[in-house]
Amino acid sequence: MNRRLLYSFFLVLLLCGASFSWGFATHWREIFPHSLLLWASGKTPPFEMVPASAIDPDDLAGLSALGYFEGTYDPNADLQGVVLHDTAAASPGLNLYYSWKKPGAQLLTMEGKVVHSWSADDAIWAHVEPLDDGGVLAVAKFEYLRRLSRDSEVLWTLPGGFHHALWLEGERIWAIVRVDRIEADIHDDVPVLSEELVAVSLDGEELERHSILDMLRGTPHAHLIPSLRHRDFSSAKVIDPLHANHVEVFDGSQAHHSALFTKGNFLVGLRHLNLVMIVDGRTFKAIWVWGPSTLTRPHHPSSVEGGRILVFNNGSQESEILELDPETRHVLWSYAPGESFFTEFMGSAQRLPNGNTLITESGKGYVFEVDREGRTVWRFANPDVDDEGVRAAIWRMSRYAHGELPFETFAEGDDGS
Repeated sequence: MNRRLLYSFFLVLLLCGASFSWGFATHWREIFPHSLLLWASGKTPPFEMVPASAIDPDDLAGLSALGYFEGTYDPNADLQGVVLHDTAAASPGLNLYYSWKKPGAQLLTMEGKVVHSWSADDAIWAHVEPLDDGGVLAVAKFEYLRRLSRDSEVLWTLPGGFHHALWLEGERIWAIVRVDRIEADIHDDVPVLSEELVAVSLDGEELERHSILDMLRGTPHAHLIPSLRHRDFSSAKVIDPLHANHVEVFDGSQAHHSALFTKGNFLVGLRHLNLVMIVDGRTFKAIWVWGPSTLTRPHHPSSVEGGRILVFNNGSQESEILELDPETRHVLWSYAPGESFFTEFMGSAQRLPNGNTLITESGKGYVFEVDREGRTVWRFANPDVDDEGVRAAIWRMSRYAHGELPFETFAEGDDGS
């Protein structure tokens, strides 16, 4: 009898401990039944949880004009410019960035001093690429691709649905363009924002273009193209199933690690398919894909030393930076500090020469550099803050090491370190 009571007592303790642990995890980790408890109390979750591999057709219907936020309220609005600089640990160079609210781009030292700027009077730039002569290539979202001189003189403008990114491959510019058209395998009646990669000369002449959907069609990855023909999109003007946001052309320097990095192959990021893919530069067919069930609304995939791929995974509640071995598909390094790091839109990550990573937390208007242990060694707060304390978003910041920008000389006594 005493033994039964003892067993019962320990069983009650075990159940109480398990209940407490589950309740604690439900509150702090937001696991089941957290969402039901919020619903029952009349509250809603702070963010919609979206399965990484899912595409919500109802959401796609309105994504033709994806409503990016202009900025985020910041209780620390007094923080502006470079607010942290560990000179011994940060990778030196110059920082090119473009704020949401200011047409143009600025080149800053590591201490935040403006050493050069380019301006535009008709649009806000979504991507800027410096040229050896001091000029820049600029993308104004859905408006144009433009080349400007060092003094911001417009040399040529190519109008069209250019957006997000471009890549320089020798004398060619590879850009992303949207074209509205019917894609019957997606929907019979409603036009699709069909993405294309377009090659343009440095003189502004279009050379060739290739459909990104065609890069998936006729491959083992064709099943990733969403079929939305059964959905009623009568109220929608256009559907955005891909939302390409980055392109890179491999230079062959990593090909000894994997044939995937063969010179001329493309790395493409597709936000709405939660997908990063490598495309054969001769056939323009996808030969490698990764992301569904792992990534959520990713941005800015890039190749890095060691035959790896770095990607900004936006997530639905927390963002993270992942470094992937494409051959094994194993994540070899990550920066994932938790809920303190989150940007719902845009975002970028750049591997620096010393192994650190420069991260643009676009929505909050911050850029910071972390080492391999995740320690922050440099931090920049967008100085564009309005009277309400809203800090403007930053499209992207890129750092250029000494000698990468031959047109720019450092001021005496300020070498960018």
